[in-house]
Amino acid sequence: MKQRSDLPALGKNIERIRKQKGFSLEELSQKSGVSKGMLSQIEQEKVNPTVAVVWKIAYGLDVPFHDLITEEENVPFFDLIRKDDTVILERDGGRCVFRIISPLSMAEKLELYTLQIKEKGVLGSDPHSKGTEEFLTVLNGKIAVEIDDQRAILEQGDSIHYHADIHHLIRNESEGESSLYMVVKYM
Repeated sequence: MKQRSDLPALGKNIERIRKQKGFSLEELSQKSGVSKGMLSQIEQEKVNPTVAVVWKIAYGLDVPFHDLITEEENVPFFDLIRKDDTVILERDGGRCVFRIISPLSMAEKLELYTLQIKEKGVLGSDPHSKGTEEFLTVLNGKIAVEIDDQRAILEQGDSIHYHADIHHLIRNESEGESSLYMVVKYM
């Protein structure tokens, strides 16, 4: 059967989602009430099912109807960010310089940074949203991480993980610049 290019690949979408969920044709048939033979023909795009049949399949797959009729986006294999295209932020009068190295699409999910803190630089941060965590690795230098009355000293190669939904502070303890790699994970 020849397809029109403007129609969604319904059968391929059903097959892809069914396989992602680990369902056999038999299992989907039992969950949806659509015969195994009909499901096979739909996936092979040999028949055009009614809207009612597509609703049953969506119910059996436990996905929104929309997921079955929407073209799958071509997701790139990678999202390249060139050094000259990164966003740079400064804090503490320019003594703390962030370079955002994660794609904008990841904002407020998982954010990646490199951070340079000049001598005597301090990066204080108000609480992030509930459940936010930070992970730091010292690339060079020496820093202190302070949360409430707790303090941890880290040197080159050391890493730390902490809850960032409370006030926290990163202080350069070196006689020179310290460089860090930072990951911020939001809930």
